[in-house]
Amino acid sequence: MYSVQNCQLTSETLQAWEGKFVPMHDIFFFEKEDQAIDLLGADVYLLSREEWVGNKELNTLDVSTALQPWSIRKEAAYVAVVSGVAFDQLSQERRERVFYEQWRLGRGQVVSLGWLQDDVLAHVSAVDRDLALSLFTRNLFDTPEGKMVALQQTLWVALPETVRVQLLVAVAGLQVRYPSVWSDLSAEERQRITTLSPVIATHTDTFSAHNGPNCLATALAGATRNTAQAEFLLTQWIVVEPFQRGLAQRGYRKVADGLFAVDEVEAEDILVWSSDQDIPLHACYALGNALVFNTNGQTMFNPWQVLRVETLVEDWKHVVEDGGSLSVYRR
Repeated sequence: MYSVQNCQLTSETLQAWEGKFVPMHDIFFFEKEDQAIDLLGADVYLLSREEWVGNKELNTLDVSTALQPWSIRKEAAYVAVVSGVAFDQLSQERRERVFYEQWRLGRGQVVSLGWLQDDVLAHVSAVDRDLALSLFTRNLFDTPEGKMVALQQTLWVALPETVRVQLLVAVAGLQVRYPSVWSDLSAEERQRITTLSPVIATHTDTFSAHNGPNCLATALAGATRNTAQAEFLLTQWIVVEPFQRGLAQRGYRKVADGLFAVDEVEAEDILVWSSDQDIPLHACYALGNALVFNTNGQTMFNPWQVLRVETLVEDWKHVVEDGGSLSVYRR
């Protein structure tokens, strides 16, 4: 078992992550149609970016989490989908040109060789390290920021298991910014929180085995009386309208908006950060004593944690600074 900011990462969870981390097919972004055909050949499966976004067979939640399309430059108008085996048959020169374009456009799963050496390979045996470095050679390319490695399925499955595990642990370490305080609480305080919402004790300081469960689901789950239903909600990706409906169904209404003291937040309150268009961007469930139950995203690398209220207020202050709001909902 591994620990990331006091959150436990089990072998079962890591095994589930291994099957989701890298897309099954190679997916590449390009600015121009003829550029993709020139590099990948006339047989390539080519879609406009809009077509790819709407294709839920290709653009699954796991794929989106891996490639981070929200960070890819708008100029990337075309998406090429290629069999990993077919891509590996291309010349090294063509492969490197494709990889470089992915780095230039900001696609996910392009990582620094230096980071791999320092944060991943430094924690495995010399034999596994040398094998991984040998495998990385085919996906290694130069950029103005140094040598990079592009991850793809054929490379991923060839890596030693120890390297895959350490890479996943390292990625989780990049995502979790704050240590959970659950283990620092007294037994009496943990029992009080467990009585308030039993799912918190069973899920805090753990990671989901899959992508999807998000902050809005976490906040509603904390406020859900039926334990089985709360467990179900913690598996869901809940969007704005169902979240707002869920608040109303549970009798929540806004009682504070804007500046308020941390000690004014009560157990069972829900804190909601909204954009300047009044669209909820983040939410967490208050536990009393200036504690909250929280997850900071919707990927499998975002654990459920118990944090201090002031930690979240500081972490999300940019929303308020950009014209949004922080509101307290209470029932």
